[in-house]
Amino acid sequence: MLIVRTARISYAGPDRLDVTRKSAGPDGLPFAPSWLLLSPALDARRRGLPFDWPAYVRVYTGEMRASYRWHREAWDALMTRDAVTLVCYC
Repeated sequence: MLIVRTARISYAGPDRLDVTRKSAGPDGLPFAPSWLLLSPALDARRRGLPFDWPAYVRVYTGEMRASYRWHREAWDALMTRDAVTLVCYC
């Protein structure tokens, strides 16, 4: 059973997987949100404006379903791990 954790980008443990659009490598990029999704969230945060996180989650879930179809090898590799900590800037 895969144990999934999340942490800030500074986490450096052996189970670290960078899933940021900005700095993820080939193993993590299939799990990163698109710039189309991410840019409005970053803009709202910079401006101190509220953001529709439930809508973000719905769109991100759709992106991950597509990623599963198009990047199956990355998903299969992830599922072979015992544990993973997904890191991002948020």
